[in-house]
Amino acid sequence: MTALTSAVMPLIVARGVLVGVGGKPADVDTRAYAVIWPDSPMRDPVTMNLTHAYVETWTTHGYGLSEEAAGIARDAVTDAVYALWGAEVGGRVVQYPEHLTTLPLSVDRDADPDLYSYTVEWRFRTSAA
Repeated sequence: MTALTSAVMPLIVARGVLVGVGGKPADVDTRAYAVIWPDSPMRDPVTMNLTHAYVETWTTHGYGLSEEAAGIARDAVTDAVYALWGAEVGGRVVQYPEHLTTLPLSVDRDADPDLYSYTVEWRFRTSAA
């Protein structure tokens, strides 16, 4: 877990959505939930130095038993991500989060009941506090 994921999790839960990092949260039952998958550190293309202290990329999933529930989870993550803008996290200031892409709604028909999902990718840049 990173400092950013630790900072965003309570913001998502405050919106009524359970959240896990790298896996499904416990005690989901029928509630909408989100999963954050932080990507591995990036390297600067010029120096090849790790930039993990300055740049972080996530793939997030909003899950629910209906299209509306998955949308609620997606929107809770989106609201929480934008709430980080300007916050000091881990001794660094979060710049405006960059929304990279959103995939269309997907449905897992093999799950019982069907599981709906939205996938959204984010990039965070931070600067010295």
